[in-house]
Amino acid sequence: MSNPLRAFLHSSRARLIAAHQSSSPISIVLGNESADLDSLTSSLLYAYLHPHHPVPFLQIPRSDISLRPDFTHLLQHLSLSPLDLLCSDDEPSFLSFPAEDVSVHLVDHNKLTVSGLRDDKVVSIIDHHDDEGCHLGASPRIIQKSGSCSSLVITELCKTAPPPKEVAELGMASILVDTSNLTKRMEPTDHQAVETLSPLLPDTFDRDSFYASLQSAKQDVDSLSLRDLLRKDYKEWVEPNGKRIGISSVVKGLGHLEGKMVGTCEEGGEQDAFLATVKEWARERRLDVMVVMTAETKDDGKFGREVLLWAGREGGFVNRVKERGEELGLKQWGEGRLDQEGKRYAWRQEKTEMSRKQVAPFLRECLREVGEEAKA
Repeated sequence: MSNPLRAFLHSSRARLIAAHQSSSPISIVLGNESADLDSLTSSLLYAYLHPHHPVPFLQIPRSDISLRPDFTHLLQHLSLSPLDLLCSDDEPSFLSFPAEDVSVHLVDHNKLTVSGLRDDKVVSIIDHHDDEGCHLGASPRIIQKSGSCSSLVITELCKTAPPPKEVAELGMASILVDTSNLTKRMEPTDHQAVETLSPLLPDTFDRDSFYASLQSAKQDVDSLSLRDLLRKDYKEWVEPNGKRIGISSVVKGLGHLEGKMVGTCEEGGEQDAFLATVKEWARERRLDVMVVMTAETKDDGKFGREVLLWAGREGGFVNRVKERGEELGLKQWGEGRLDQEGKRYAWRQEKTEMSRKQVAPFLRECLREVGEEAKA
């Protein structure tokens, strides 16, 4: 039996190659640079459902797909292969074209972050993060609160002929993961998307089992090094004052991350080795502020979040976050053993409903506040 999603991805690659060979313009759709499951599904959904079918790309090199076990699990479920996807280091890729020949559709972010592409070539945006105020001429320019960006894509574009079951399952995957199986962070758009997709799913579709398998795959990161975990789900922002902040989201707690260093250093040196690896990643990314956010479900089913904040030369910012810590429910972690006064703090985050999507704007606001006060 033919697989319409695979056929579409193969035709997308063929169109890309043909455009490159004939020096023709190309239209692409990009998810965000962290390339999480929602960015994967929303970009593929957008490309498939849009009447002009822009070519979908992941903003990661092909080798980094292996860092995302939830990707490989979902692809296998849909009878797809990682080789069916297009990545930023493929040849040709969107970077193989003159920038003026590449029209860009953004999903799951609303500010172009790829050097080599032009801001004035962003033609549409569908996103659920805070509005960065960029690309105001994009149409549509949909920036709206939702649990999953894929929900916004579905409600905007799934208005004509219904998609096949593979595409419906693709959409359900990120909606279920981002809303904890429809139990948290659900917005009206998510409900609407589920209502749209549910009748299209095969009779054998078991929502609970599908969600559990995706969650299990997402948590299966034991084979990854600490550095790989830090770069796997990573986002970065540069503020108007030039300050650079990066946030790594990790599905294991800080204690587990320290434990990754067992066997890589002298016994008892795991904490120092952990901190050295985080510091090296921050140096590699040229960061002023490095943040590690963890989200872990324990064996007893309890969900928890932790935050490690490190900003050695930004003491005013660190203290501002401490002062406003109640807004995130920040409480000391590990009896303060990772803390360094005015430079680095580790906290439990008791307001677990606040993910990076909410924490990043909070931290960026604190950084801007301190910068503005310094200029006053």
